[in-house]
Amino acid sequence: MSFSIEDHRLQGPGVIHLDTPNRYASAMTPDVVVEHYTAGTTKPSVNWLIDPAAKASAHLVIDGEKIFQLAPFNVGTWHAGVRKWSKRGRRGINRRSIGIEHVNYGLLERRGGKWHAWWSEHNGAKPFVVDDTDVVVDGTGNGWHAWNPTVIEQSLRIHEVLIATYPIRELAGHSAIDPDRKIDPGPFFPWHRFRSLLGAGRDDEDDRFIVTASFLNVRSGPGTGFPTVREPLDRGTVVVVLECVDGWCRIDPDWTNVMPGDEAWVYGRYLTTAD
Repeated sequence: MSFSIEDHRLQGPGVIHLDTPNRYASAMTPDVVVEHYTAGTTKPSVNWLIDPAAKASAHLVIDGEKIFQLAPFNVGTWHAGVRKWSKRGRRGINRRSIGIEHVNYGLLERRGGKWHAWWSEHNGAKPFVVDDTDVVVDGTGNGWHAWNPTVIEQSLRIHEVLIATYPIRELAGHSAIDPDRKIDPGPFFPWHRFRSLLGAGRDDEDDRFIVTASFLNVRSGPGTGFPTVREPLDRGTVVVVLECVDGWCRIDPDWTNVMPGDEAWVYGRYLTTAD
């Protein structure tokens, strides 16, 4: 699977170019990629993002077989919602970022002993039941649509090309940009695989560490008495440490995609500095 970028448009297998009117007129140089999930199937998601009534868009929609590009990468699209990313103090995030929508149903609803995609009944459509084999349950019992491995592999290859072409220094979840309203891409997005692509390109002030244990629990506070807030981190996962208290370290939730509003703490004994 090989991709390239020509005149700010992705080239490669399965790429389809469309044009959304929901974009800025002026050119930009992106230095951030914002990760989203569609919360729906491919065709309705793409049709909505090219509809002027939506007043929303993104650069790419990736579904595992096809990749739809809706705007060139040097033009901002309306995907991040708010104009300031308070965590980084960055303004005009839509005008300096690439928005990528991954086809995934996101947070599911449990009704009648089955998992339902919330968008079906809420939009007046027939119930859309997700098979249990395609559901991952978090530590609080919420069900999430499992990520399609082909979607992830496509996206990783595309991220490699984007990082090689543009001065990308940051990958962020939509939930980090707009934590009061958004929860995508959800707690099971494989951040460690994506952010490993950045290497030394990440901001200098970040204190990066690597998980050395086979698995490392992520808790809501500094101690074993606090509940876990997501699935354990695998060995080799890179995290950013914000502070340490009595041997426990609070890590940047953006890097592990803990749900908005939750703190994320790990036992510091199982972290080592990243080169």
